[in-house]
Amino acid sequence: MRIALMAVVLVACTKSTGPKPSLVSTGERSGYVRTGRYDEAVQLCRDFARAYKGVRCDEIGKTAGGLPL
Repeated sequence: MRIALMAVVLVACTKSTGPKPSLVSTGERSGYVRTGRYDEAVQLCRDFARAYKGVRCDEIGKTAGGLPL
């Protein structure tokens, strides 16, 4: 019984990784024939920050359209 309980606790405590995000841009996938959109760049930054310690996304200003840079 203790072993079964311990197994349940260990499974419950493990971090669920889920599907790993693709850290490849539209440009890289298309051989640089196409370029990615703003929302893709923002998502790539977030995905890299989650995947690697020491990586973070900072806002350094605004675009002419008011979007964060």
